[in-house]
Amino acid sequence: MAMRKDRSEDLEAATERVRQAFPGLDVRNWRELQPLVARIFEISNSTMYFMYVITYAAIGMVILNAMLMSVFERIHEFGLMKAVGVGPLGILALVLTEAGLQAAVAGGIAVGVGLPFSLFFESHGIDLSRIGGGGILYGVAIDPVWYCRVTARSVIEPIVFLFAIVIAGVVYPATKAALITPLQAVYYR
Repeated sequence: MAMRKDRSEDLEAATERVRQAFPGLDVRNWRELQPLVARIFEISNSTMYFMYVITYAAIGMVILNAMLMSVFERIHEFGLMKAVGVGPLGILALVLTEAGLQAAVAGGIAVGVGLPFSLFFESHGIDLSRIGGGGILYGVAIDPVWYCRVTARSVIEPIVFLFAIVIAGVVYPATKAALITPLQAVYYR
C-alpha cells in the first residue's frame, strides 16, 4: 500500500498506471476499497458547495440592503448631480465604484486576517484526536491532525465570488439612482 507522490495526478489515471506496471497483482485505489468513505467525501463536497451558496446569498442580501439604504439616503444628492449635468452612466459608475471599493477593502481584510491563520495551520495542523474517537472513521484510520492546504485558487476564488456577489447586489440600487430624475429626487421622502 502506497500513497501517490504527485497528488495532483488523477486517481484513476494513477491506478491504471500502477495496474499496467504490475499486471499480475490486484491493484485498487482507496475509492474502490472503501466506497462508503468515498461517498462520504463526495457528499461533504456537495454540502460544502451548498453552504457556499447559502453564505454568498446572505452576503448578497446584506450588500443589497446596505447599498439600497445608501442610495435612498442620498437620493437628493443624486438628483442634484443629475440637475447639474451628470448622466445616468456617471451615477451608475459612482455607485458601482463605491461598492467595488467596499468589496476590495473587505477582500483585503479577509486575506490579511485569514491567510496568516491558514498558513499557520498548513504547517502545524489542528489536532482533533480528543474529539475524533482515535482517528477511526467507518473502519478507516484517518490522521487525527488535519492540515490546511493553501493554494492560489483557495485564496483568489472567494474574492472573485465576493466581487461577483457585490456587482449582482448593487445592480438594482445603482439603476435606481441612475434613473431618478431631478424632480423626483426633490420630492422624494
